[in-house]
Amino acid sequence: MICEDYVSFETAKLLKEKGFDEPTLWFYVGDGTKYLAHKTLNGDWYRRPTIQMAMKWLREIYKIHISVEMGFDVDNHQYYFFVPSVCRFSNKSGEYENPFGEKEFDTYEEACEATIKYCLENLI
Repeated sequence: MICEDYVSFETAKLLKEKGFDEPTLWFYVGDGTKYLAHKTLNGDWYRRPTIQMAMKWLREIYKIHISVEMGFDVDNHQYYFFVPSVCRFSNKSGEYENPFGEKEFDTYEEACEATIKYCLENLI
């Protein structure tokens, strides 16, 4: 079954700090508990977007494009890893970087989450 993947509590806090204020169905409260939007929230709360929504926000607001590529080991076994890269666009030119070097991630979502967090902490 395919389901939506959401940013972590830590990433949600960074998104709020950097100005993310798009409508979301889910929220985190100060202790990391998840709530639906119809709840009345008091105190500290953070929007909980999907990973794709956070990537789109970075692309549209800050012109940062995240790309995550999949690769296979040398024997083409089912083991796989993802290599994220970041492209910052300015005046129709792009600057690419691989913020993690040779670091491997077990899933696409893990690589996306790490790259979103990297962008929020280092590029904005």
